[in-house]
Parts: sequence; structure tokens; C-alpha cells
Amino acid sequence: MDYLKHKESLIVFTHRSKELLLDLNGSLAWKIDPERVRKCKYIVCARNTNHGLADLDVPHSSAFLIGKVSGVSSALNLPRDNDRWMVKFDEYAELNIPNAWDGQRWPVKYYETETLLNTFDIDSESLDWKKVPDQDLSYIYKYFEDENEYLDRKEGKTSGRPPTHYVDIDPADPPYDHDPSCDDPLNNGAKPLTIPQAKAALSIQYDIPEENIEIILKG
Repeated sequence: MDYLKHKESLIVFTHRSKELLLDLNGSLAWKIDPERVRKCKYIVCARNTNHGLADLDVPHSSAFLIGKVSGVSSALNLPRDNDRWMVKFDEYAELNIPNAWDGQRWPVKYYETETLLNTFDIDSESLDWKKVPDQDLSYIYKYFEDENEYLDRKEGKTSGRPPTHYVDIDPADPPYDHDPSCDDPLNNGAKPLTIPQAKAALSIQYDIPEENIEIILKG
């Protein structure tokens, strides 16, 4: 289907905090049509406090943030979220709209942009728009490790798998759990990196769509 740019916007029902969303520069991890969402104008985030990891600073179902959609990339918590996506935004504004989520079970809902603004009485011109901050990768990685531990316990797993490892493409600024043995690709302790992980990190670092990244392996 051919979607018109900015004709649609979306609202998501998320347990994640404003702090994490701003550090991510986006909202994840959603099962969406990436081509459809890339053409959306806004993403509105409403709070799901029923999740065990939810912050309780915002009332349940209340919309607390709106972002200007700037792209879509693979979700960062791999391999758990292999088939999910992150909706990126480069500007945001805070909202305080009670009962914005209508109770729909599927946590993503699309609106025509004008309908969304009218439904929630949002005057986009009067909002206090701000640029998102630089990503805090160490905070993001620590959050996902804690989240994975929680989900493993909830799923009844003893979590025999090693912690999820993430991509850091700047060797001068390694992730908080950086293992020096990984610097040597011939070292037996090296952690393999998948192509989707590499593309996701490069997309974020250089702010280009993943489909524009080509990785060529030569044996």
C-alpha cells in the first residue's frame, strides 16, 4: 500500500519511562509495518502501568509524550526483539492527557494526523518542542539487561544464556560491559555480531535508514 507522508500518526501503549524514550531517541519494541510508520508525522506515547517494569509517575492510559517521527530502525534488544522495530523521533514535547489510550489490546493504533490532534485536543504549534538529547548507550544497555532478567524470571527461565551484547561502533566509548577480549577477533572469547545488530547500530549512529546500509562479507 502506498502511504502518504504525514497523513497518518500513531499512538503506542508503553510501560517505558520518558527518560528511557529520550535516551533511546525513540520508542520500542513494536510489531509494525516500518514503511507505513516512516511516513507518519507524530508518535504519541501513553503509559501502561500494568507492566511489572512500568514507572508509576504517569497515570495509567495517560499520554505523556509526543515525538516527531524521524525514522524506523530495528529494535535494540536483540535477539529478544528480533522481529520488532523502534520508532525514532528527533523532537519531542511533553503531554498530560488523561485516558488517551482507549483500552485496545493491540498496543499500536494509527490515526489520520488531523484526527489524532483533534481527538486529543493537541495544538502542535503551541507545544514546547525540544531536541532529543544524545543517546546514553550505557544507560540503555543496562536497562535492557535488567529487563531481560525480569522477563526471564517471568517466563520461568533460569537464564542459562549469556547477557545480551550490544553494538558499540565507537571504540573510544565502549559500552559499560565491554570485554577487552572482544577486541581480538581471533580470541575464543569474542562475541559474534549479527548483520541486523550492526545495521541497527550504524543506522542510529549515522541517522540513516537501515535499508540504505549494505554490509558485504568477503571470504
